[in-house]
Amino acid sequence: MEILADLPRTESEKLLTSLTEEDAFDLEKELANPGEARKLKERASAQITNVKSLLRAGGKQEDIDQLGVLLHGYAALQKLIS
Repeated sequence: MEILADLPRTESEKLLTSLTEEDAFDLEKELANPGEARKLKERASAQITNVKSLLRAGGKQEDIDQLGVLLHGYAALQKLIS
């Protein structure tokens, strides 16, 4: 491991290692609290149900595409939380 320490570091590696607690994203702070994580997961599930019902109702193709993107975002959030 000492050999790796001598290698030059890229700017992104320097940035990642310099992050502190102050630099944590709001979502990371919320997920640190189990109660808040549960509430966020419930809200995401409710929004997924809402978006799915809107998709079933149909509409303009542009609206359906935007709802599809939104649905994928909420699904990714659920995976992140789980």
